[in-house]
Amino acid sequence: MPRRGALSFLLLVGAVTLAIAWLEFIAFAPLERVELAVQDAFARAGRAAPADPRLVFLAVDTASASLDQAADLDRLWDLSAASAEEARALRLMAHDWPWSREVHSLVLERLIAAGARTVLFDFTFPKPSPNDDAFRASLERHRDRVVVVGNLTEDHGLELDGGLPAFNPPTPTLIPETAPRDPRIGFDNFRADLDGVIRRAHYRWALEYGVWRGEEELSLAARALDRSGLARCVPADRALHRMRFAGPPGTFVARPIFEIFVPEFWRRNFAGGAFFRDKIVVIGASGNWQHDEHRTPFDLMAGAELHLNAINAALHSAFVCEAPRPVQALLVCVAAVLAGLARHCVRRPMLRLLLLLAGTAAWIATAFALYDRASFFIPTFGPLAAFNFTGIGGLVFDIILERREKTQIRHTLERYVSRNVVEELIDRPDDFTRALGGDLRRVTILFSDIRGFSRSAARMDPHALVVQLNEYFGAMVECVFRFGGTLDKFIGDAVMAVWGNARSAGPAADARNAVACALAMRDALATLNAQWAAQGRPELRFGIGLNSGEVVVGNIGSPHRMEFTVIGDAVNVAWRLQEKTKNGPSNLLFGASVAALLGDEFPTEDCGDLHLPDHEPVGFARLLEADPRLCQTREVTEAL
Repeated sequence: MPRRGALSFLLLVGAVTLAIAWLEFIAFAPLERVELAVQDAFARAGRAAPADPRLVFLAVDTASASLDQAADLDRLWDLSAASAEEARALRLMAHDWPWSREVHSLVLERLIAAGARTVLFDFTFPKPSPNDDAFRASLERHRDRVVVVGNLTEDHGLELDGGLPAFNPPTPTLIPETAPRDPRIGFDNFRADLDGVIRRAHYRWALEYGVWRGEEELSLAARALDRSGLARCVPADRALHRMRFAGPPGTFVARPIFEIFVPEFWRRNFAGGAFFRDKIVVIGASGNWQHDEHRTPFDLMAGAELHLNAINAALHSAFVCEAPRPVQALLVCVAAVLAGLARHCVRRPMLRLLLLLAGTAAWIATAFALYDRASFFIPTFGPLAAFNFTGIGGLVFDIILERREKTQIRHTLERYVSRNVVEELIDRPDDFTRALGGDLRRVTILFSDIRGFSRSAARMDPHALVVQLNEYFGAMVECVFRFGGTLDKFIGDAVMAVWGNARSAGPAADARNAVACALAMRDALATLNAQWAAQGRPELRFGIGLNSGEVVVGNIGSPHRMEFTVIGDAVNVAWRLQEKTKNGPSNLLFGASVAALLGDEFPTEDCGDLHLPDHEPVGFARLLEADPRLCQTREVTEAL
């Protein structure tokens, strides 16, 4: 790989990796949203926290909030066996929401009497009402077993690491304001992440001003655990804790609150109250009629069920840790380094793509396993972005670089080797390699040689000689390539070209193309001689010999220097025919094997036999120069 290209690529990859690492470190919002979405997918697919059987959701659902005196109480249920408290509670519930606070008193008394360990009211009571006395008395009577929510206001912004700007407790007509604050009050707020999804719970806060400045506030979940004698389960810090949910909405079954006052349901569904014994009961709204639903990794979830999940997570220490920001940034760099190592070790593009896919799958599987088994989140999207950018970017860069190198090699080789040989060598190396061991093929060979050149060269300026030779060879080679031939080699001032060695259009087409090339070479030399004469330079003459026959085609030479060429008797005959033009009937002669392949396209005349040492006589021929068809240079007679 060229050093400059490798350095440019490393700088680009390094810059992109550092940029992604920095964005991961500062929790860049778009990147953070994607990471959170991936984590939510893990939460849905992974194991859930065990739902503690001590937790009960008593719901003020649509059925409870829409009880009808005539339809439900008078006709649907038989309340003849109901106690006075049961009947009164149901009649009060049959009024529009919000209910008389006496209902909450009756609910609390019934649950405590049934043996409930702690009762939580997930309703705010910000203002006094005419029915506060009964509820206040119940709250005071069971103060060690009841919790009511207070609300954190965000009018001035809620700082994550500072404190609470304002706390609104229940009305003093229910729980008097005291310092320190009454332990029956817990805040009910959850802090959503930047995408509006609630994933974390706060258990402790501290106010920074006012009467309760510096005093620690506990959440509804923390107060419930404290009232239940389970304060040891509450996290000791004031941080946000990522919860492992017990499952999707409905995991904690919402039991309609009105059923605890219907004698039939009380016996059948709650075993006469035994169901609530030693339970932590959360009372709150269910359904969207109260607009108390919040986005979670699973779906919209009622606020009361969020409190149940917060309590459940504390009971089972079901919290998920997250890698610190510096570690997340470091993992991005590690992923990029792994992709760089894969690029260095694996050069085949398809194998590298498979390795990238395997690496991506392995990273996702590892991240999921860490979450599911170790309750630990590592970043997924950022490292994978760096990993795949480095891997795919390196692959694209290598392909571009390879093509550029092939182009450079092609242009370089074409200065020394025939163009079609270069195409076979670069574009179809496997086919070309198979032919290197030697192959018997029928080809047509052309030799051209300048007449009397040695004497002329001795009298010419060396620089002028090289310039004129290059012009001559350039024109001759262009003719060879134009008619699909392979430039085999230069032998001094002679040119050897072959048709049918690298690619063949068929013996007849190869022969016709070779003859057409020879005619084009004669025309090109005539043009050059005219130019050279005008410039005062000497003219050149040449002779051309062609022959067709079977030869051995292969890579011939030593391990240090190989040459793709042809050898065989047909080659020797072609050279001798070229030599025959020095004193023969024409400067273009070809063997009878070529004449037999030309057909009617090129009119020929038999010139007798060529006698060679240790060889049978070989017939040869020349073209009929008077034929007007031979006065024009022919193009390739058949496409290769």
